[in-house]
Amino acid sequence: MAVLAGAPVKGPPLGELVCALGADFLILTTWAAFGALLATLLRSTALSIGIGLVYSLVLETVIFNLPIRNESFTNARDFFPGQNSSSLADSFSEQAPTGFSHPRRHPSTPHRLRSYSSPIPATFIVLAALVFRRRDVE
Repeated sequence: MAVLAGAPVKGPPLGELVCALGADFLILTTWAAFGALLATLLRSTALSIGIGLVYSLVLETVIFNLPIRNESFTNARDFFPGQNSSSLADSFSEQAPTGFSHPRRHPSTPHRLRSYSSPIPATFIVLAALVFRRRDVE
């Protein structure tokens, strides 16, 4: 569209593009590790896909829209993988977040969210490995 309008075509700065690709990789890693954990626990691909979709699309949406004003509950929201993924993706947009996600209480930066998101896939992988080793190897 910019070419048709005669406007200059420019992309995002290289640093922001690399940071966004890193965030995408972190989001992909989180959900892949969650899927691997579900597949290991349930020993079924189809069931783990179904439960993963219900969790990510329905359960987290319901939890985030509960009118609970407890500080512990509000702080616990920061450790859900869907919320971290949405906040990390929204941090690269200049638009206000839309949809069912709850409004952010504080500005999201990729550096702050990476500190929350990085342990999540590692936890999923360690749990899957422990379950697999205990149930299927020994």
